[in-house]
Amino acid sequence: MGVNQFEETTDMRFREFKLELSLIFDEAGSEGKMSPEDADTLTEEVCESLEKTDLAFILQWVSYMRDKKEYLNTHSLNVGILNGIQGKWRKLPEEEIKKLVFAGLFHDIGKARIPADILDKPDKLTGEEFEEMKKHPVYSCEILKASGITDEDLLASIRGHHEKVNGNGYPDGLTLEEIPLYGRITAISDIYDAMAASKSYKAASTPFEVLEEFCRSKFSELDIRLVDEFLRRMASEMAGKEVVLSDGRTGKIVYTDVSRFAYPVVKCGEEIINTSKELCCTALCAE
Repeated sequence: MGVNQFEETTDMRFREFKLELSLIFDEAGSEGKMSPEDADTLTEEVCESLEKTDLAFILQWVSYMRDKKEYLNTHSLNVGILNGIQGKWRKLPEEEIKKLVFAGLFHDIGKARIPADILDKPDKLTGEEFEEMKKHPVYSCEILKASGITDEDLLASIRGHHEKVNGNGYPDGLTLEEIPLYGRITAISDIYDAMAASKSYKAASTPFEVLEEFCRSKFSELDIRLVDEFLRRMASEMAGKEVVLSDGRTGKIVYTDVSRFAYPVVKCGEEIINTSKELCCTALCAE
């Protein structure tokens, strides 16, 4: 299968996942619960796709422009995928990776209970509206429990994905070691995708731009050990990846400085290029 055909097939599959998520979220909104069988099937499908999908494609997919109307299911799929990648990097057992993917896919299912005028509000939320929005991790757990999900570690991780290591998160004000590991991992995936989305509404951002901004921000409220690991692995995984340059040429990444993600060193033919604002990477190419 050629690269373009592979990307088109994978893109179609990911779009099917979004549709499946949308149907599950709709059911949660109308029934207060979801089909655990459908959720498990989707989790399995996403895990299988991760085994076959190149990281370059995934990062491009996450940074594509997205329709605001599809934000919830697109974001949830992306967080599930990014969680799965982090699980693979940590060499977790298959069942644990499935838990991480499940946590990412359904961490925000509680938003199905948030009134649409709050969830879709284009302006800044009022204090009262934000307090309601902050309940969504609790609502997520309530929906999952009503659906027959009993894994306490999984539920705690979903409940804890907005907790901060300094204790200023919600809903329980937990500190570093009190926050479940999978909750801390999900927080990284959640914020990374939200950063990609905030730019994508206006114009497609490159993975390099998102990673550089993520690196600059560092997010002191996250587990810095996990953030550093995430950034190191991203830099390592990019080595050897093919990229498209702003002048139309293609090359391969030779080196990425984690403090300068937007401008990796690229080899074009026999030429070594220190990319910059004037000559930058515009896309990653899937293998």
